[in-house]
Amino acid sequence: MKILVTGGTGFLGAHILQALINNGYQNITSTKRSSGSIELVSYLSSEIDLVEIDISDLSAVIEVIGSCDAVIHAASLVSFA
Repeated sequence: MKILVTGGTGFLGAHILQALINNGYQNITSTKRSSGSIELVSYLSSEIDLVEIDISDLSAVIEVIGSCDAVIHAASLVSFA
């Protein structure tokens, strides 16, 4: 089973990725923004595949989702303004 986690490099997404790995899932892909940091998931880099996409780009999202069996959507637009 291939799982995609959108927003996996964020606070919530990092916890979701860790929970999936702790529960034995192995084929995990996470989205990453081009300007985003992987600091929260760097220790998982050997256990997940990171794909850099803009989740507002529908065609890019469809392409990534097409090869997945499940999607956990944890991406969001965060603003401190």
